[in-house]
Amino acid sequence: MTGRYEIAEELAERFLQTAPENLSVRIIAAHCAAHRSDAERAAYHLDILTEESTNPDQHGGNVDASEIEVLVEGFLLKGRLARDASYDLRGAEAAFRRAINLAPSNTDALTELVRLLALCGRRREALPYLLELIRQNEPSDLLMIASRATASIQDPELLQEAYRRAPEDSRILNAMAASALQSSQPSQALEYSKRSILDDPDFAPAWINRGLALLQMEDHEQLKEWDEQAPEDCHSFAEFWQIKGYIHLATGNEERALRCFIRAFSLGPDLKDVCYRIARLLRKGGDNMTAESFESYLSRLQKLEVLQDRAFLRSHDTNAVLEMIHAFRNSGRLWEAFGWASLALSSDPEQKELLTTAADLYQTTRDLPLSLVTSVDSVVPEFDQFESLHFESAPDSPRDFVTLPSNSSASPVDFRFTDDAHDVGLGFHYVNGVEGTTTHRMFEFTGGGIGVGDFDSDSYPDVFLTQGCLWANRGKTRDAEDQLFRNMRGSRFQPSSHEAGITDREFGQGVAVGDVNNDGFADVVVANIGRNFLWLNQGDGTFQKSFPEGNAEAEAPMPHQWSTSAAIADFDGDAVPDIYICNYLEGADVFERICPRPDGSHRACIPVHFEAASDTLLTGNGDGTFLDRAEDLKAIPPGKGLGLLACRFGSERGLSLLVANDTTPNMLLKFATSESPYVTDQGFASGLAVSAFGKPQGSMGIAAADLDHDGVPEIVVTNFYNEANAFYTSPDGATFEDQTRPSGMEAASLPLLGFGTQFLDVNADARFELFVANGHVDDLLSEGKPWHMPAQLFQTNERSFTEADRTLLGDYFQKDHLGRSVATIDWNCDLLSDLIVGHLNEDYALLTNRTSRIAPAVGVRMVATNSARDATGARIHWQLPFRADSQQVTAGDGYHASCQKEILLVSTPSGTSSELRIEWPSGHNQNLADVKASRRIVIRENCDRVFQIPF
Repeated sequence: MTGRYEIAEELAERFLQTAPENLSVRIIAAHCAAHRSDAERAAYHLDILTEESTNPDQHGGNVDASEIEVLVEGFLLKGRLARDASYDLRGAEAAFRRAINLAPSNTDALTELVRLLALCGRRREALPYLLELIRQNEPSDLLMIASRATASIQDPELLQEAYRRAPEDSRILNAMAASALQSSQPSQALEYSKRSILDDPDFAPAWINRGLALLQMEDHEQLKEWDEQAPEDCHSFAEFWQIKGYIHLATGNEERALRCFIRAFSLGPDLKDVCYRIARLLRKGGDNMTAESFESYLSRLQKLEVLQDRAFLRSHDTNAVLEMIHAFRNSGRLWEAFGWASLALSSDPEQKELLTTAADLYQTTRDLPLSLVTSVDSVVPEFDQFESLHFESAPDSPRDFVTLPSNSSASPVDFRFTDDAHDVGLGFHYVNGVEGTTTHRMFEFTGGGIGVGDFDSDSYPDVFLTQGCLWANRGKTRDAEDQLFRNMRGSRFQPSSHEAGITDREFGQGVAVGDVNNDGFADVVVANIGRNFLWLNQGDGTFQKSFPEGNAEAEAPMPHQWSTSAAIADFDGDAVPDIYICNYLEGADVFERICPRPDGSHRACIPVHFEAASDTLLTGNGDGTFLDRAEDLKAIPPGKGLGLLACRFGSERGLSLLVANDTTPNMLLKFATSESPYVTDQGFASGLAVSAFGKPQGSMGIAAADLDHDGVPEIVVTNFYNEANAFYTSPDGATFEDQTRPSGMEAASLPLLGFGTQFLDVNADARFELFVANGHVDDLLSEGKPWHMPAQLFQTNERSFTEADRTLLGDYFQKDHLGRSVATIDWNCDLLSDLIVGHLNEDYALLTNRTSRIAPAVGVRMVATNSARDATGARIHWQLPFRADSQQVTAGDGYHASCQKEILLVSTPSGTSSELRIEWPSGHNQNLADVKASRRIVIRENCDRVFQIPF
């Protein structure tokens, strides 16, 4: 075949000797050379094709259709050779653009330019050409480029070779900058973009990438210079206004920030962080109604991404594809909806619903402009005036929540823990459904629950651990059981499950400890895969099994509900405890499906493959029974719940419930007594639903503590691998801001996957530390991802974190684990907080705190009489010589955990007495004077006497 091309080329060259201007023959010669892999010769034949030589003015203004067709073919070949043979990306772009100038509707030219721009990280510039392809009913896999704001085509080998050949070319340098930004390497991106600008000072994409790099690096001084120097061509990019919005936000000029974000949204309505920032600023300015519209649109964008992932992974599932198409339509992205419908029809041309949908979208889009969202007003209400908005911060004044204390100011402390689990009889190994190696099924990753409570009323904290089983034996025989360990006066633990009557046949997950019937005895709710159990403490050392949701034990078949974490608390303020249970995923094959890798091996699936399961809310009737409030929860979109925390998050008296959802927005639930609706989700309004960039994360654990001593707790939410654990602070006592990056948490947690987390004051210095258990959900070592991971202990300095040196903390911290649930406990009653840490593939750890204390402490249990006995939400305040401090009673306690409900208050180093002020959930305030340190006490509401607990 090569010989035929040689002959054809030779004949063409002979002809060109007499007619060197004949473009058709010259292009034939070039094609022949290209087929022979002689790119240099092919380029020689195409040298005649220049912008000047093909300008219609050079031909008297007359170029017929056949000549244009030949010219377009020539420029296409020239561009492909430049890209694939010479790695000349600038030359390739110029050739493809020339082809489009000659024939704006040529689909080959449009396709080549879209691919090249996407390869170079210039998605925003590629979109108009991609939308033109859709209008011409030429859909392809290029639709993926429009699907996400960060979408690009990955070909690192081509980029590296292009960079090697032309290391100072602005287009190639900009492509390298875009690739570095995608890899979260802003310093590299900044260097590449600077060099790109040196080569072409007016090249707007390089200025955009420079700004984005500086934004990631939070270099506000250079951002100010960038803003002053960026050329006017940048103004057509949504990202330019996005960056300017953050610049104004950092200096406190919220009104200007809002205006910039709105401009960015009008140009790039796919930017989730911009949509989120607009909503947050509108709420600050008092326009809650418009803010809700943006929050609703952000939710639609997030759901669209989930449906995209599901459709891409199940491309042969017509229902999944149709659901995605409808989501595009509901998000105002009609061109993409039409494109995907047309693409799906090419694979299944007889599918009736696809035919109807595609035809309808064709008619709908016929006269629409080519833009990602055909009308911004179609997705959010129209608004153009903001004079009614009120922002307290003055223009260009610093904001308190932007400038945080440096995490370098925390002085290293000699913390030390020992794992005493086996030495003191707390031996436990969770069975996650399999023996030996993983089978990659979804239920294998979650692990069990840890509950702490004084079940036998001897004043020492006992431990309840939920157990799984071999999956094949679930509901049949018991190869493992939930375990109740009785604390033998702070010296050892004694397994007591059988004596207490604790038996079940379910697959244990999380656990909640609390007094559900106000009888003074700690009860237990066990969240299972299957039926959930309520173990009622009889007060004589035994428990009676009941079913909080009312399903009798004899019911068949076994329910397939997947419950995870639970909380017992009085949510509606009627003095009767309620129960909330997080539910995770649902689907016919949620427990059996495994997902293939490209190499044919298997891995665990991801949550996006399955639907979210609705949570369970049970309100107490006061007689030991509960009312299922499923109807009340229907108004709230279900999340994929893994963790929860009940406490008072602001100045309001009532309890709120924060639910950590996996890949769906977190929820902050507020409850009412007589008003309707009974429960509402204030996640977006509070700022806790998503990250600072408007992205829901793989959230699992939750911890809360008042780190800056302002009476409002700061919040940490642990997240998935390559997602930093989130840190939220409250600037106003009512809403929260994501301060993950400036707090130092981002860098420390990004390469890990966090599960359980708790705050505790390790050395009794009146400053909290933070413990995080880490470990991946699946064995992905072959993909270069860690599986077992180290646990972390962070020192805090108000709103910043410094990770403690693991080599100094004890043997446990020097090994990697598959960490899961975590609970705090003072098991030996020495008034120092200890930890119980759950694992997979390893026995649980009891980390006894061996740190030298700074000051004496008081252990406080609180008993409410005018509200639910557990006093969840009660706040206790006391005065230290250097500041006031506060803590509160919580429930739920994060991932699969329920901590000891005893607050450890640090006294002065001398141990002098303190005055306490208690805010009870009932609204009653109580003051207690002369509370001495180094003791454990019980405080009863409306009782001025303090009861000392002997130990």
